[in-house]
Parts: sequence; structure tokens; C-alpha cells
Amino acid sequence: MLRKLDKAPTPVAVFNSRYILTGIFGSIKEVSKITGVVRQSVIKAVYGDIISVKGCYLRAIPNDLVVDLDDIGSLTM
Repeated sequence: MLRKLDKAPTPVAVFNSRYILTGIFGSIKEVSKITGVVRQSVIKAVYGDIISVKGCYLRAIPNDLVVDLDDIGSLTM
């Protein structure tokens, strides 16, 4: 029988075409749902297999990095 891994969701930072932070999401699934992009494409963009999706650059937020809502619009890639 297959077991589902209990893995913590990966927080995602979304940057626009000018490399400015435009959003922070709690998981890859959330980004996929809101953008309408297939989950596998979001995963590839987050981990660098593809550059961007729908004109947005997606990056995983490491656990040791703190990103606040105040950073939206001012933080660059």
C-alpha cells in the first residue's frame, strides 16, 4: 500500500517581470490554484527547471529567510 508523505508545504515568493516581489504564497498548490498554472509547471519554476510561468518568476522561500508583507513591492530578486 502506498503511503502519502507528510511533507510541510513549500512557501513561494512571486516576482514580476521587473524582478520585484509581488506576492507570497503558503504553498505550491496555492500558487497553482490562483494562477491557473499546472502544478508541475509551478514546481519546475520554483526549483529552477524553467525560468518563469505566465511572466512571473517563482522561487521557494527557505526556512531561514524571513519575508514580510512589507517586502512586497520593494524586495528584488
